[in-house]
Amino acid sequence: MVQTNLIQVLPRPTAGFTVFPGLIYTEDPFLQLNNTAQNYDTGEYLMGNGAVVDIYTNQYNYGISDPAEYTITQIVYNDFGCSDTALAYIQILATPTLYVPNAFTPDADGENDSWIPVATAMYSIEVSVFNRWGEEVYTTTDLSKPWDGRYQGKDCPVGVYSWKIVARDVNQELIIRSGHISLLR
Repeated sequence: MVQTNLIQVLPRPTAGFTVFPGLIYTEDPFLQLNNTAQNYDTGEYLMGNGAVVDIYTNQYNYGISDPAEYTITQIVYNDFGCSDTALAYIQILATPTLYVPNAFTPDADGENDSWIPVATAMYSIEVSVFNRWGEEVYTTTDLSKPWDGRYQGKDCPVGVYSWKIVARDVNQELIIRSGHISLLR
């Protein structure tokens, strides 16, 4: 006796999506999601930061997020209980910033006694200060070591000094800035 069994093959969903841009900054943490999934009925995105959003979301704001790499997971389902998953990776970088104070008072009163630029998301930085004759009176590659207004162990005179900064941010962009600093006592 021969018994025939029929097997029905149901369509399987296929997850798929693209993300643009793949590299975003903490200052502007928006990205576009382009859903290319097929044969699905419902779905969602797991944004890698704990957030879950609907499959029909096409723009997402990471808000205040730490710089890191995030894995975005798309999961799609069909009415037959089948599912599929696709992944994409994005990187959120700190927005490079550079602020340079324009004056300081190295008079040992505990306020504003040293000078150093404030930088974020820098890969490397070199800071130099020059007197009015172009002589370098201070240089550092370590922003934890500010200028105390001294050169060769002696107080520098009150006046205007020139500074130059050469840096590379975390994106390897070259930054060259120059300006003036007033030393007051």
